[in-house]
Amino acid sequence: MVNVFGKKVHYAWIILLCCILLALGATGAISSFRTNFITPVTQDFGCSVTAFTMTGSIECIAMALLYTTASRVLTTRRIGRVMFWAVLLELVGLALMSVYPSIYFFYISGVMLGIGSAFSVYMAVPLVINMWFRKRSGLALGIYAASMCAANVFYSLFSGKLITSYGWRRAYLVIAILGAVLSLPALFFLMKSPEEKGIQPYGYSEGDAPDTAVKKEDTETWGYSRERALKMPLFYIVWGVCMLYSVGTCAPGFLAAFATKELGLTISQGAFAFSLYSVGSVICSFMLGVINDRFGLKAGMLWGAVFNSAGMLCLVFSTPERSLLIIGAILVGVGCMGMYSVPAPLLAKNTLGNKHYSSIWSIMMTGNSLIAGIASPLLSMFYDKGGSFKGVFILSMSFFITALVVGSLAVTKSERMRAQGAVS
Repeated sequence: MVNVFGKKVHYAWIILLCCILLALGATGAISSFRTNFITPVTQDFGCSVTAFTMTGSIECIAMALLYTTASRVLTTRRIGRVMFWAVLLELVGLALMSVYPSIYFFYISGVMLGIGSAFSVYMAVPLVINMWFRKRSGLALGIYAASMCAANVFYSLFSGKLITSYGWRRAYLVIAILGAVLSLPALFFLMKSPEEKGIQPYGYSEGDAPDTAVKKEDTETWGYSRERALKMPLFYIVWGVCMLYSVGTCAPGFLAAFATKELGLTISQGAFAFSLYSVGSVICSFMLGVINDRFGLKAGMLWGAVFNSAGMLCLVFSTPERSLLIIGAILVGVGCMGMYSVPAPLLAKNTLGNKHYSSIWSIMMTGNSLIAGIASPLLSMFYDKGGSFKGVFILSMSFFITALVVGSLAVTKSERMRAQGAVS
C-alpha cells in the first residue's frame, strides 16, 4: 500500500497510472505518426500511400521478431528501466522523422519504433497488468485502452493544428518531445514489478473474489503449458481471432486519409473526423473492460462486431452523403480500437490460462504483428490501385464478424475442456 492524499492505495493502481501516462504520452504520440501525416508527407515526397505505410509494416515486423525476447527480458529484468529505454528509442525515432530527406529514411525510424514497441506497449502493458491485477484485470485494461484512445483524440487535433500552422516536420518533433515529458519520468521512477516492490498483486488476498469472467478458479492456478498449447487446435483458433482483430483495427488508421483524399476535405477536417473516432474509442475501451468483467468475453466481442459493422457501413456510404462520415467515425470508434487492446489478450488468458500467459502471448503477438505488418501496405493498395478505401472498411467489418463467431466458439470449447479436467 502507498499513501495518496492521506489514503492507502494498492501500488497496482500506481502501476495503472504509469500505464495511463505511457498511453497519454509516448504511445499516443507514436501512434499519431500516420493519420494526419499521410497526406502532407506523401505530397511533399511525391510518394504513394503504400510507400508511407511501409514504415508501419517495418515497425510491425521488427516488433514481431523481438516479442519472445521481450517476454523473457520483461519478466527477468527491472521492468521499468527496460520500458524506459524502449520508449526513449521510439521517441528518438519519431523525432528523426522531422529531418529525413525522403520517405525511405522513414524506414529507419520504423525499425526503431518496432524495437521499442516490442518492449513497451502491446507485450509489456498486458504483461504488467497481468502481474499486478488478480482481479479487475478487464477494468484495468479497459482504462488503459481508453487512455490510449483519449490520447488519439488529443494528438489527432493537436498534430492537425501543428501541421497546418508549422508544417509536418515541426509537428513530428513537438509531439515526440511532449511524449517524452509525459511518459519517461513515470516509467523510470514508478514502474516496478510486484517482486521489486515486495508486495502481492491486487486481489491476491483470500478475501478478494476473483474476476467474474474467470468464475470459480483463480486464473493464477491453471493454464496450459506453452508446449501443450502449441499442440492444441484451441491455441490456433484463439490466435486466428487475435490476428483478425489485428488486421481489422488497421482500417480506422486510414480515416483521415479517406476524408482528405477521397472526400476532398481539408487536413483539419480529416483530423476532426479521426478525433471523433478516438472519442468513440474511449467509450469502447472503458465499456469493454466493464462488459468483460460483468458479462464475459462473448458480450465484449458482440459489442465490437455490432458497432464496428454499423460504423464501417456509414463510411462506405459517406461518399454521396458526407454527414455519414461523422456518424461512421464515432460508431467505428465505439466498436473498433479497444478490441485489440482488451478482448484479444483476455481471450488468450481466459481460454489458455494465466499460468504460462507471458510465453504464450508473446508467441501470439509475434504472429499478430507480422500479419499487421503485411496487411498495412496491402490495405493501402485499395486506394493506390482502386482509388478508394471502401474495400478496407468492408474487409474490417467482415473480420470483426468472423472474430465474434470463431472467438465465441473458442470460449465455449475452453470451458468444456476445463470442465473435463483437460488442463495440464
